[in-house]
Amino acid sequence: MRCWLNMRNVIGLPGYARSHSGANPSSVITTVSPTPVAVSIDGVADGTAGVDVEAATGSAVLYLPAEKILVTGDVLVSPEDGQGPPPWTTNSFAITPWLVSLRRLEALETTVIVPGQGPAMHDRRYLSLTVQLFAGIVHGVQRALERGVYKADDIVAAVNLDAIGAQYPGGATGPGTPFASVVSRLIRKAAQEGLDGVVK
Repeated sequence: MRCWLNMRNVIGLPGYARSHSGANPSSVITTVSPTPVAVSIDGVADGTAGVDVEAATGSAVLYLPAEKILVTGDVLVSPEDGQGPPPWTTNSFAITPWLVSLRRLEALETTVIVPGQGPAMHDRRYLSLTVQLFAGIVHGVQRALERGVYKADDIVAAVNLDAIGAQYPGGATGPGTPFASVVSRLIRKAAQEGLDGVVK
């Protein structure tokens, strides 16, 4: 199963159309916004489908509570083969909002998670590991900054998340691995976030 959702896609959701616009259930909803916006996950309480546009990534998220299917857009991605950590990071340095988005997704009851890239997931392990990864990065960077570590390379060296990396499918950690690369980029962005965009 392959699903690509972003703010330019046309999404047909009869339950969403019916509950939000009074439109014919066969209506097609077009979600377009020039900038990312935060919208609550609609319909979780009343059992209808909902679309959420996550502020951190500008991705549309689809949750079907009756089926317990979550389509994450680019809020959660994995490599094409499902082996390893998320292959890319946010375009900005908004790491904390992305963590908030991941935690919101983790709180949903799911049987299938369809990431923005990679194979469908039939448990929450990958999502939970990614929440742990982002939380570890945010916390580790905050601790480094509190100790007076302000240079990007020094902050990267101060945060070791190999124990989390070893739990991803494929589990390769250490210098030169995809895990080390993505973590280094995320740490640098979290440092930018913590220092209002200025890192040496």
